[in-house]
Amino acid sequence: MSSLVEKYYLDSKIADEIENWVLRDDNYIKWQFTSNVAYDYKSRQKQIEEYGHEFNFKDCFCPGFSSRFIHQGKEHSAFWRKNCMQNLKMNEIKKILGSEYHSLNIWRMQLWMYPAVGKEYFNQPHNPHIDLSTRRGRANGIKISKDETGEGNIVMLYYVSDSDGDNYFYKIKDECIDHPSLDNDEMFHPDLLEVVQQETPKKGTLLVMDGDVIHSSSSPSKGIRTTLNINLLPKQL
Repeated sequence: MSSLVEKYYLDSKIADEIENWVLRDDNYIKWQFTSNVAYDYKSRQKQIEEYGHEFNFKDCFCPGFSSRFIHQGKEHSAFWRKNCMQNLKMNEIKKILGSEYHSLNIWRMQLWMYPAVGKEYFNQPHNPHIDLSTRRGRANGIKISKDETGEGNIVMLYYVSDSDGDNYFYKIKDECIDHPSLDNDEMFHPDLLEVVQQETPKKGTLLVMDGDVIHSSSSPSKGIRTTLNINLLPKQL
């Protein structure tokens, strides 16, 4: 990829149709609530072991809802909805992508919805992470799941609606490049990182990046922040 994050734009009419389907009352999308999307228990314990404390967990309040339509390359039986691919305009999204992405398959696809939070939590970055184990992990000799390799992983992030909860994109600080915690985790302590790009959600915008790009979301100050996250992989042999 020529840059850290590539941007594509859907036609405004198509973007309106996606937003209307996702947010209207009668589409019957099943949402799963998560009290705090920033860290799961295992990751929080790792933070304590490695640094003696958790990363500002008290300042990272971020409740949210998700609906995973595709899991490990297959329809997720608990969340799949008839015609969801058509209503999310997958064919239109494919049309605006460069041809180098057309041979990749959807490995994971889910909607995220974050409600507004108070001033002290608004635009606070959630946990920096990568979505799947990737080539970086392989290079360090990390054993990864045969079901979720991340080999050749491409991340797509589509903004379903306008919001003021930004996304953050990072690089590892030069002086931290050999830190041992970077060898075996998909979560990254922010002390090791610096923000190199920041994007405010704009309806109809599609961000595309390599799976090794470390990134994080944040919660909005008003309304609902709604995104579609898609992981693409080469066809599994």
